[in-house]
Amino acid sequence: MKHVDMLREDWAKYCAANYKTYRDKIQALNKRIKKLQIEREVCAENHEYNEVEIKDEEIEIARNHLEKCFPINFEKYVQREFAKDFKTIVGTRKLSKEDRLFFKIYFLREYFGFKVNDVIKKLKINHKRYYDTYKSGMKLFFPGDNQEELSEVG
Repeated sequence: MKHVDMLREDWAKYCAANYKTYRDKIQALNKRIKKLQIEREVCAENHEYNEVEIKDEEIEIARNHLEKCFPINFEKYVQREFAKDFKTIVGTRKLSKEDRLFFKIYFLREYFGFKVNDVIKKLKINHKRYYDTYKSGMKLFFPGDNQEELSEVG
């Protein structure tokens, strides 16, 4: 589970760096949204419904920009990191259904720190299929890396 702890530390650093970088932009966008909301209310009171729609669109655009400025949540960060690793591991190889299942298992175990039973419940598979898929995937994609803790079954 050291990998999960390292990912959490990296995610925290990423969030802190992005917040400092975008702090001024976040404040400016918040001011812009408030100003647009006031303008929208004035337009609505004056029955200028076309202007209200335009203001709604502008507010939505500003909110989308604002979302992009905020640091991402841990799940999205982990998915990005996994995608980078996945591309380097798999390359251009065609994946079978079992290979895909292995990477789902691997993702939940190594990137989120799920226990064996939690993975089995989440993917709705039995213990035998879990271990067969995991062992064959480890041999195929990570030769020499046999990290499975068999004592977790119980």
